[in-house]
Amino acid sequence: MRKSLLSTLVAGTFAVSGAVQADALVIDFNGTLAGGQFSVTALDWAATSFVAVGGNEAVANFATGGTNTTFDVLTMATLTGYTLAGSNTQTGYDAAAFGTITMVTNFTEQVVGLGTIGSQTIAGFETTGAGWVQLFWTGANSVNQLTGNNFDNGILIATLDGVAAGVVGNFGVSTNVAPVDLDQTGDGNDYDGQLTVTGSGSTGNLATGTTGVALDGDFFKTLLAGFSIDFENITQTVPQGSVNPMDCFIQAQSGVGVGNATAGSTCDNLHTDGLYSAQAAGGGYLPVVGNPNGAAFDGQTNPDFVAQTDFNSPVAGVPEPATLALLGIGLVGLGFRARRRS
Repeated sequence: MRKSLLSTLVAGTFAVSGAVQADALVIDFNGTLAGGQFSVTALDWAATSFVAVGGNEAVANFATGGTNTTFDVLTMATLTGYTLAGSNTQTGYDAAAFGTITMVTNFTEQVVGLGTIGSQTIAGFETTGAGWVQLFWTGANSVNQLTGNNFDNGILIATLDGVAAGVVGNFGVSTNVAPVDLDQTGDGNDYDGQLTVTGSGSTGNLATGTTGVALDGDFFKTLLAGFSIDFENITQTVPQGSVNPMDCFIQAQSGVGVGNATAGSTCDNLHTDGLYSAQAAGGGYLPVVGNPNGAAFDGQTNPDFVAQTDFNSPVAGVPEPATLALLGIGLVGLGFRARRRS
């Protein structure tokens, strides 16, 4: 399954491997509670936002020969569907019946190229290998896509450390298009006055869980080893058109162990109708994007990018005892005028 992805100046991504499946994943969506166990071949996640922390600054540094060309990609998403084994039809995930499952991630990218093709300025990126993914479950359905509240609230059910290094992609910005409203979701502009550049890009496959995996056996029934999360077939564009930009992102892993409940959401539930600069920090990470978002790679005053993304997670091939490809992320790039890295 392929889903579109909206982003800003840099490639931000989530999707997963469509590898041949030797087996399905047996997952219990509500853990120890009754009635939530299914055999599935894919999971689907709601459209969401991401921020490239220092992404704009990294591109600006690359352009001037600077050494600080890495940045972190943060995102969160909510599970909204799954595909049952033996079926090609997606089933909507019933959060009221099973509880809410969310994903939070942070991974590191490096700028490796920058150039101009026609009316586009194109930046390239590559994964460094650093990063992590965490999944959470809660019986409540209280996630707020606008504020970022409650994505890391509940029981931690999975932690995957490390991402595949050297995965590349690119993102091009149209230099002949005037800035437009960042929020074009159709449900009202929650960021009045906040503008963005227009752009699009693509990214390669990205696996997570390369250095360590911890899973809650109450939820993951068929595998405890060999678990990974891959992403592929990613496209990106801006402005954001189907989900609101997010105020607050989670920058650090939850401090609890897998199977334990968190202390509550890192991000608060507040929003001001206006620019990103009008928002309160809210306990998590507040993007610093300037106005417009992604303008002229001005990394000195506008270090970050924000974007929209969408992704799904087919189950991949299964060795001993099982290997799962669930979800993934990438803010990756392919170089033009590539510079050798030490």
